[in-house]
Amino acid sequence: VAPGEFNLVGVQVDITDMIRAEEALAQERDLLHALLDNIPDQIYFKDRQCRFMRINKNVAAIMRLKSSEQGIGKTDFDFFQREEAQNFRDDDERVMSSGMPLRDRVESISSGGTQSWLSTSKAPLLDRQGNVVGLVGISRDITDRVHVEQELQRERDLLEALMSSMPDQIYFKDALGAFIKANPAVIENAKLPAGTSLTGKTDFDILPEEVAIRHREEEERILATGEAIVDKIERFSGGWLSVTKAPILDKNGNPVTTGTSPNTVMQMLSGPWVVSPPISSQPCASASASKPCEKGASQASSGETCQPRSSIVSATARRQAGARAAIPPIRTSEWPETYLVR
Repeated sequence: VAPGEFNLVGVQVDITDMIRAEEALAQERDLLHALLDNIPDQIYFKDRQCRFMRINKNVAAIMRLKSSEQGIGKTDFDFFQREEAQNFRDDDERVMSSGMPLRDRVESISSGGTQSWLSTSKAPLLDRQGNVVGLVGISRDITDRVHVEQELQRERDLLEALMSSMPDQIYFKDALGAFIKANPAVIENAKLPAGTSLTGKTDFDILPEEVAIRHREEEERILATGEAIVDKIERFSGGWLSVTKAPILDKNGNPVTTGTSPNTVMQMLSGPWVVSPPISSQPCASASASKPCEKGASQASSGETCQPRSSIVSATARRQAGARAAIPPIRTSEWPETYLVR
């Protein structure tokens, strides 16, 4: 090359694929940022030593950090009680050593004096060679759900205690007449072995057919009208029952089941009878008597006085009435045909 002359050599390399890869990587990063910043769950990534590589803002909030970056390089032992942190570490090690994910593990954490409940899933992170290099975890706050479940369990225990200890017969049925739940008194009255479950059974499985038909017709009327039956007097083989049945309504106000409820129970009448008008003092006719009891009267006990069915009201029913108006006598026209329950 002569002095003062210059030659230019140029090289061009096609980097289109590299630019596209960078753009795709940037897009994936933006999508990940959007996911981490907006999902209500807590998401975090840990390395093989269980150190946080990345956390979203919800994890930072639990750790009481001002930014997610402050959690990088830290471990659970820096933020949680030692026992809790050790439980988290044990799960992390199990996931990374086995290569198997952990799903929906319920965990309790304490932060700032407040106990919370989480549903946690963890999965191993693999490199291109398939080696475990860490894990990703997702936790969802289920504190409200746990509190609801605890309250439901408490109510369930109270109901179980009530039904088990009450001498009254208490039961619940679905809209088809199948028992949902029945207490021991129902089992005993049906002459079934103690501990027998009536769930899924109907009156047709435990009562004479004619009795079961009457019960079913009565319950269908309750479901159709939504009106309860209160203190209805029925006779059975061992005496008399005061029966109350009420529809159970769904959230839309539609009746879905029938049965007794804690404040309207099915109970056997006991104690002194209160009658209005007064019981007739005439003795019931015996087999040799020439004049039988008048129609509409029932024999209180063999050789005792006649009691008009239209007048029988229990002392228990009157006590339940409290300050209400005097309970009117049960009219013959409203009295169901007497039947015996075995």
